[in-house]
Amino acid sequence: MKALRFGAGFCILLPVLLLLDSAASDENDNYRVPPNFAPALQPVQPVPFSHARHAGTLNLPCGTCHAGANNSGDDMTLPDSSLCMSCHRVVAIDNPAIQQLAEYDRTGSAIGWVRVYKLLDGVNWTHRPHLDASIDCRSCHGDVAQLELMSMTTAITAMSSCINCHRAHAANSQCETCHTWPSSEQLRRWKGE
Repeated sequence: MKALRFGAGFCILLPVLLLLDSAASDENDNYRVPPNFAPALQPVQPVPFSHARHAGTLNLPCGTCHAGANNSGDDMTLPDSSLCMSCHRVVAIDNPAIQQLAEYDRTGSAIGWVRVYKLLDGVNWTHRPHLDASIDCRSCHGDVAQLELMSMTTAITAMSSCINCHRAHAANSQCETCHTWPSSEQLRRWKGE
């Protein structure tokens, strides 16, 4: 049987994954992704946006702005200027950020939001099965309704977070569930089948 070779990144990541795995919650019904173990950097967005104001104070559901939560579920879309302007044609129109937003809308330019959560290479993942299983957005993304500036506050991109949640909900946690690489054939060869 061939020896597997892993890069230095895997050797550094493995202890972190094991640590997170050992700290997993045993509460099957209320599993939450643990806090991000790295600093939660807040990317600079082209237009300032407060989740605390919109999701918190105004209590807007995630699907109001992230249409994928209601439609395909494959990818949570980021709102375009026309969606924002459906409220902001009359709300806070004197605010400089809203005026900038109105200019995006007037010119038909894309806002250019900076995505906070990004899939890692080799991960084949969609929101759809999670939405179908009634997993609350906060389970993975944390309580964004408390965030003035959006950041990756949870360890959602740590594989152990996914595996622990799958175990807690008795969901499939085979490699092929989330990864396109390695292929099933490669896995069988590595297992000596």
